[in-house]
Amino acid sequence: MVNNSWGINPRFVAIEEQNEKTKSAHHKVWAFLFTKFFEQLAYRFVDILNTVRVVSSCIYINGNLNYAVSAAHQTLNLA
Repeated sequence: MVNNSWGINPRFVAIEEQNEKTKSAHHKVWAFLFTKFFEQLAYRFVDILNTVRVVSSCIYINGNLNYAVSAAHQTLNLA
């Protein structure tokens, strides 16, 4: 049913507007998930760097790999 002189169905326009809102909402959700994923990835990367730093500093100070691994374990458990 056409309700105006241009031949545009207002119901169709309303459906298209709702589709655009849904697309926008989906984009926002994916953007949020994408951001959270890379945020967690960055945190894991920092954890790995801190572990390497602790192990390397313990090896440099004590020359003992077992002590270094133990110290790194304690550091990760506290974090």
